[in-house]
Amino acid sequence: MARLSMSDLWDETRAYVRREASLLLPVGLATFGLPSLVMGTLVPRPTGPSASPADQLVAQGPWAYAMIPVALFILLGSLTVSAMVLRPGISVGEALRHALRRLFPGVLAILLLSVIGTAIVMLAAAISAAVAAGVGWGTQQASAFLVLLLIPMVAWVMIQTSLMWPILAAGQPSALIAFRQSLRWARRHFMRMLAVTVVFWLAYVAILGLTQLALGSIVLIGGRLLGVPEEAQTLVIAITAGIAAIVQTIWVVFWARLYARLAADEGSSISGT
Repeated sequence: MARLSMSDLWDETRAYVRREASLLLPVGLATFGLPSLVMGTLVPRPTGPSASPADQLVAQGPWAYAMIPVALFILLGSLTVSAMVLRPGISVGEALRHALRRLFPGVLAILLLSVIGTAIVMLAAAISAAVAAGVGWGTQQASAFLVLLLIPMVAWVMIQTSLMWPILAAGQPSALIAFRQSLRWARRHFMRMLAVTVVFWLAYVAILGLTQLALGSIVLIGGRLLGVPEEAQTLVIAITAGIAAIVQTIWVVFWARLYARLAADEGSSISGT
């Protein structure tokens, strides 16, 4: 097996995105950007420091149901973009139809990851509670410790399972087999995958933060001066959603190309079987 070079793979990803941008970006904006925009406009804004946690919980109830179609849209986008990468020459319509056929295994994969995520949260909460009781921490200290526990746990699971989506897009009918295959490859290349993930998302956070600080501030100030603060806030959400969609599209392309490289090195067909 040839040595896996993440820098070479990233160069291939950038070249592919530049070459196929006219096809990739509309798909990404529709399946990643639109859900982000919908959630950004539906999530209730803070009503002020006087709002009680109970009031905030009631306000959050109805919009939370929108997370289901949003998750399906994002899953559809991941499968569609992955299919476009793994099947050169395929049209957007063909990739979308292929993704729709792979949607059910993708939903099963989400349910599997939800079970794993719930187990992780319960484990971390139990550890946090035990440590807090042992050292006499209050609620704030225990909550902070819980977050510190969850960050590496969740990051580990995300990296270990990131290859599930291109595996499913390639044709693997079983979510469980895709999960096992992703774990097997991630164990071999975990540190490289971790390094590229950290660098990529740090760069994304920096770009998003600078955009919101500069462009977002200008839009919000302009909206107040023009007497349309709500419209300005919506425009900022739309800009943020667009940036997030582009980043997510690039990220999906990267994992699909990584899967293709690993499958080729192993002598497997791009079918996930």
